[in-house]
Amino acid sequence: MTMDEARYRLSRQWWDAAEEALGLARSAFAEERLRGALNRAYYAVFHAASAVFVAAGRDFTKHTGLQAAVHRDLVHAGLLAVEWGQAYDRLYDSRGQGDYTADFAFTRDTVGELVASAEGLVAQLRDIELPPGEPA
Repeated sequence: MTMDEARYRLSRQWWDAAEEALGLARSAFAEERLRGALNRAYYAVFHAASAVFVAAGRDFTKHTGLQAAVHRDLVHAGLLAVEWGQAYDRLYDSRGQGDYTADFAFTRDTVGELVASAEGLVAQLRDIELPPGEPA
């Protein structure tokens, strides 16, 4: 298997994970499992962003590294609107609050907005193709 084939296969696996997480976010939200919906919404965008970068030969070991790359290489490069970068940040921060605090302070409306943001951001990321680059 060539390097390009390996990158494509790994990117495809990340896209599959993104779609699965998005479906789980929708299901959890419909079942009023707000904490789970929030978690899966974030991971949908995390997996989708990972797919974009892996296809270009770049992989990240930390969530913050991927988040920084989204801003540096997608938003600042004009490939992703600033609003979508802000949506990524909001999902990242909200997921952290939902996962690591006992007091879940998110309303159904807020989680619904976050799930919708994840849907939109995954769709935006699907249209981005980065040129092959140096591994991060």
